[in-house]
Amino acid sequence: MGRLEGKVCIVTGASAGIGRATAELFCREGAKVVAVARREERLKELAEECKGLPGKLVWYAGDVGEPATAVGMVKKAVETFGRLDVAVNDAGIMDDNTAIADVSDEMLQETFRVNTFGLMYGMREECKQYLAQGDGGVIVNICSVGATHQTSGAAYCASKGAVLAATKNDELIGSFVDIGEAAREVGNICNAYNAIDIDFTVLLTHIGFEEDKKLAALLDPDWGVDVIIGGHSHTKLEEPAKVNDIYIVQAGTGTDEIGRFDIMVDTDLNAIDTFTWRMVPIDDMHCPRDEELERFIQHYKSVTSEKYDRIITRFSCELTHPKRNQETALGDLIADILRDSFGIDLMLMGSGAIRSYSLGPVVHYADLVECLPYDDAVYMLKVTGTQLERMIRHILRDEAFQ
Repeated sequence: MGRLEGKVCIVTGASAGIGRATAELFCREGAKVVAVARREERLKELAEECKGLPGKLVWYAGDVGEPATAVGMVKKAVETFGRLDVAVNDAGIMDDNTAIADVSDEMLQETFRVNTFGLMYGMREECKQYLAQGDGGVIVNICSVGATHQTSGAAYCASKGAVLAATKNDELIGSFVDIGEAAREVGNICNAYNAIDIDFTVLLTHIGFEEDKKLAALLDPDWGVDVIIGGHSHTKLEEPAKVNDIYIVQAGTGTDEIGRFDIMVDTDLNAIDTFTWRMVPIDDMHCPRDEELERFIQHYKSVTSEKYDRIITRFSCELTHPKRNQETALGDLIADILRDSFGIDLMLMGSGAIRSYSLGPVVHYADLVECLPYDDAVYMLKVTGTQLERMIRHILRDEAFQ
């Protein structure tokens, strides 16, 4: 049984290179593949070559830079195979390697039309199908090192930078992957290695303790998952939870404590034999200072201090942020700064993005980075008064304060 047995997959750019190799590999692994490219003859050749493989491959000829191609390829997958599970958006073109001062309008427009707009057209239709199905799916966007480094002309690198930005939009993509889909993906990964005698399998998650329990309940015991080490909900567990013979652990908040899990594995049964779990406070009593390590760190600290120890502002008093589910002075300041910077009417700040309990009155650059460590995005929306009221009521719902 192949790793993609029965999965319905779209692969664009399938007439050559990475796209062609991906389509063939998927077919070898038992997938039902819709191969998409402009060159019909190349697609026919690929389909002929894949006839003897475990999967099935059909083709759809079209230019991804045209919105109709995205609509057509998804329709082909659904009408032929009944659904869509995986989409690999690989189609792209190179530019003529010219710098920004020399790039022509035609080259700029054509590169973005295929590399960026084509990918976005595809994602749009793929996401619509996943929403209609209701059980999620996978989107893989093939980017390039040119997204972050100068490897070709200005048009190509900029178009791939846009691809990277679209792919990192986890609010758009992540919402389509539910616990059921995550469990199936765990099964796919474990089954891919079932020919190997693996003693111990650990899942690292960041979905919260309650979701970890749901995930554990869905995992097939034959997959051999032993432990889930979770995060996100900052749950402090005095003893591991056990669901479906899988132990689930978390170690509380931040760096207050570390969870120590000593496990003896029965290598004949490939299962946990005995274990001890304890929460170890991170303090001088339990974690004595390592002077040699401190000297090593100090060597680099003198360099970083030049950047991070500089004073960037002074407040009239210390601003605090004691809780996430209440209005705070520090939260108000940050929201007001963003509101004024963007010239908007109202800024709603997710308080979980503020990682310090206080700031000031003297603010060093290091203090600010520790307070706001994330490279977050700001989404600007126009809403009616009724919509705003609904948003505020949702924010202030009872569950948010439990």
